[in-house]
Amino acid sequence: MRKLYIDLVTDKKAIRLIQLIYFLADTSDLLTMEDVADSLGVTKKTLKSDLELLQEYSPVIDGFVQVKKETIIFNRDSTYTIEEVLSDIIDQQPLFTLLSALLDGEEYSIETWCERIWLSERTLRRYLPSLTEVLERYNLTLQLSPFLALVGEEANIRYLYFDYTSQRGWREEDIHLDTMVQKFYYEFQEAFLKKYQRVLTLDANRAKLWHHVILQRVNKQLYMPKKQDPTQKYPMTKRFDVFSEIYDQLMKKYFSIENLPYEEHIYAYITTLASVIYLPPEGEIYSINLTRKSNYENKYNAIFDFEGTIPLDPLKSEEMYHCVNSFLENISLLSRITPLFQRNSFELNQYAKTEFPEIYQACLTKLKQVQLTHDAKLLYPEDVATNLSLLFSSYLIDTTIENNKKILLSISGEACYVQHLIALLKKRIPSNFDVVWVFNEKITEEYVKKEGINVIIYNHVMLVPLEGCLSIKVSQFPAIGELERLTKKLFEI
Repeated sequence: MRKLYIDLVTDKKAIRLIQLIYFLADTSDLLTMEDVADSLGVTKKTLKSDLELLQEYSPVIDGFVQVKKETIIFNRDSTYTIEEVLSDIIDQQPLFTLLSALLDGEEYSIETWCERIWLSERTLRRYLPSLTEVLERYNLTLQLSPFLALVGEEANIRYLYFDYTSQRGWREEDIHLDTMVQKFYYEFQEAFLKKYQRVLTLDANRAKLWHHVILQRVNKQLYMPKKQDPTQKYPMTKRFDVFSEIYDQLMKKYFSIENLPYEEHIYAYITTLASVIYLPPEGEIYSINLTRKSNYENKYNAIFDFEGTIPLDPLKSEEMYHCVNSFLENISLLSRITPLFQRNSFELNQYAKTEFPEIYQACLTKLKQVQLTHDAKLLYPEDVATNLSLLFSSYLIDTTIENNKKILLSISGEACYVQHLIALLKKRIPSNFDVVWVFNEKITEEYVKKEGINVIIYNHVMLVPLEGCLSIKVSQFPAIGELERLTKKLFEI
């Protein structure tokens, strides 16, 4: 669960429950009540009370945690992920209700909000500093009078909206909209392919979520502002003109939205880069090539030459540097919208620093020599170093496997983390599985049957259940217990 969410939890009991679930998920042994209480720094009486409270918060908790006499058992065969259990706890916290409404453009006074979320004004005012602290990380502030509202650049509000929604997942009321967005996305892709024969390799789930954010804001007439300074405008290519034409047609067809400002077209075009998958390119360019000349290729090769200090696969160096150059070019373009696109989640940064400290430090040092293109400033070097270290780490791993059964990976996540997570999951997959991954494919029963897929491993909301194969859902940041459960299930078949 992201730090963004944890920081919005104000109830002390809820915080203890979250810590309890994570502690059990990362433990592979049976534990006594006394062991767990000591590890969490609470009394046995408090622990028993928390376990009972879990039952009230989450109806699926019985599938996860079982108490037998003085022993606590964490069930690794549960069909639910840890994140799904935690969402039952977190969704009931008042700041989530408030932030969701603010992102949707709802404006009410503090007094009205107290009535809506059943809090006293004193309690709500005590909670608001926690929300303000979160907003500051996105360069936003909270207006208190005459009504509560988010204050800041529209691009930063949208970035927070995406970050927040990507962790919360789709609400029930969003399902119909998601279906429409999915149709829009695939028709758009097909129309673009007719013109250019190939498109960017995108994480379809993130791309659709970005479009969901755009729709929610433009439906409230909350648009990207015009750039007054002509030097801030982008030199556009013919490819953008085609994109803009298709975008106009399909926004009208699916959402009855017409006459969008030019800046909204630019925003939609460039934010596709936030969903790019940096995979072996097979000759494909992974940057949008916004400017008229593609002069970024191999720009950063010499800077990121580690001279043998990091054991990278020399046979894949061309592919690896292609991804590095594309990533830094894309970050440059995205940073023109808002530098927040350089940011990662707190967990992803901690993960890279812990798992690959030498690569991370080497990338951080090399970034001091990097001058981003398009006049973009490198404001979050630690976050960019995280992505680069994850990208380079993917080339440390031998993924050679013997073909027998087929696993389909459908993974969604932040920038280079997707590629790394695929490598991490492969380490847990027995050698007799052939691993394929699908991002832009329409994953249907027909596709699964045609390709002979035995297992699907995914980490996002899959709206249509698939029959005829084993489906295993993992969290965005899988705990040790989840990975053990994954390995166990795969060995069983």
